[in-house]
Amino acid sequence: MTGSSPDSIRAAIDNYLGLLDGEPKTEQRELRKLTLALDRLVSEYQKTEDVDAIDEEADAPSTDYESLYRQAGASYPTLGYYTHIVPDKGMNVEPALADAIDDLTDIARDLHEVLWHLDRGRVTDAIWHFRFNYQIHWGVHLHNLRTYLHSAAIEAR
Repeated sequence: MTGSSPDSIRAAIDNYLGLLDGEPKTEQRELRKLTLALDRLVSEYQKTEDVDAIDEEADAPSTDYESLYRQAGASYPTLGYYTHIVPDKGMNVEPALADAIDDLTDIARDLHEVLWHLDRGRVTDAIWHFRFNYQIHWGVHLHNLRTYLHSAAIEAR
């Protein structure tokens, strides 16, 4: 692993999850903290090299979506639905509707899985889940949300 460590991955995850504490964050500076936390997660992904999973079958218990969604929504009550374009669908595509709170929740659920592996000393599997799930799931949510937050920050000026 070059440039990243399990501790720095954990710190980035803890920083992000700590923002979903159920306390309302409505000020621009609080949205900036969220964007920085998302950027830090991407940075950790970029600094972490690919690894092969040791045990792909060892699945973390699923984090309850509904309660995490409510907590994320309480944390960021000003975020809601937004439109985005799916880039690989061609030029004549209709905008898709996305939900910022769902994005926050899906990112958190995948990151809880990484922590589950780290807590059990399964560092290689944690890194594999961190990278693989970024590539297929939470990274998509993060980048869509990050674009939305960028637009919201500009509109707030």
